[in-house]
Amino acid sequence: MFSLAHSAHTAFLALACVLLAALPQPVHASSSLPLSLAEEEVRALWASRHLPENVERALLHLEQVTSDSPHDYEAHWRFAAFSYWKAKHGPTAPDARVAERGWEAARTAQRITPGSVEGHFWAAACVGVWSDAVGMAQAARLGLAPKFEHAIEAALRIDALHESGGPLRAQARFLTTVPWPWRDLPQARTLLEKALRHDPNDPTNLYFMADVARRQGHDDESRGYLRQLLDLSNAHPATPHYKVLARQMWAEVG
Repeated sequence: MFSLAHSAHTAFLALACVLLAALPQPVHASSSLPLSLAEEEVRALWASRHLPENVERALLHLEQVTSDSPHDYEAHWRFAAFSYWKAKHGPTAPDARVAERGWEAARTAQRITPGSVEGHFWAAACVGVWSDAVGMAQAARLGLAPKFEHAIEAALRIDALHESGGPLRAQARFLTTVPWPWRDLPQARTLLEKALRHDPNDPTNLYFMADVARRQGHDDESRGYLRQLLDLSNAHPATPHYKVLARQMWAEVG
């Protein structure tokens, strides 16, 4: 019989779906960053992160900033955010090496300013991609489950609505995808409802809620959320990705 610890590690593989933590609204910039690029340009690179060349440009720049300013909080969490996107959506996705570098940058941000949400949130996001890339056995050996848990608990405590409810989505996705007895669809729904109240047009919020409704047998409700998602413009960088998944789910719901 498997031990509880072994089962927990097995359940953790579902955390890859947290990638949802899949990114919501563009990150807000701060004038404290010592950028050689214009502040507005860094924000524009994030808002257009669906273009690989923009992600590469930002990472090269932020790598230099973090090297020159090792105590710069925002430079580190921004590096983690762009690393997450590359690891999740880039040509080598899922990329464990890129995700691990993002997690390391986020961990530095956590140490610099532990009371702010960004370092914790992006640490959780990066470790989710990292675990997806290496698989269950290696994730267990690397101790990725406690890394995720530590980060997401802090993010929920500090600002559960950060990134259009990103910490709420991460926890909800975990509760949706882990096997019994950890699965808790009613609690996942409660978390996602809160995220949707905060941002009803976020593509990730809509997709995850559609999935919970489908799993609960509420096909009409699921189709309603999928329809809302498919009706969105593609202004948000993650919307095209979730529209593809939404069409696949629509076919499954029937």
